[in-house]
This record gives sequence, C-alpha cells and structure tokens, in this order.
Amino acid sequence: MAHVLSADWRQGHPDDGDAARAMLRARRDRVKAAGANYWVFSSAARPGSFLEFVEAPDTATLARARDAAGLVADPEILTEVELS
Repeated sequence: MAHVLSADWRQGHPDDGDAARAMLRARRDRVKAAGANYWVFSSAARPGSFLEFVEAPDTATLARARDAAGLVADPEILTEVELS
C-alpha cells in the first residue's frame, strides 16, 4: 500500500523560542504515538513561515495522527506514487 502525506503551512518560525519548539516537539510526539511521522521545514523564500508534514502508511492512520496533534481536519492528502 502507498504511503500518504499531508502538508500544512504555518505562520511563525519553529526557531522563534523555546515555547514554539516545545509545542512542535509535543506535536511530533503525539503524531508518532499515533503511528505516523512528522517533520517541520522552513523556507528562505517564505520568511516567517514553516511547513509541517505528517506521513503515514494509510489514510486512517494519517487522520488519527493529525487529530491527535490538533491539526486541521480536512487537509490536502497526497498519495505516494509507486515506482516499482
């Protein structure tokens, strides 16, 4: 089965202090506890913004992980393209 991914742009920057990093670490921990992966990236082209990715083996796990992390309920979901 193909993996699924969601991405959410956020305002602010993950390096904007201890409280922001603590919130992102807590979100990562809730996502991982729900069986998914979580990454945060910043972009020089969009100062003051960052992109959160949640990746899971299926849409049900992705939905549970996003819910556990308090992320928006209706994201765009991308499905991995199998290349084998």
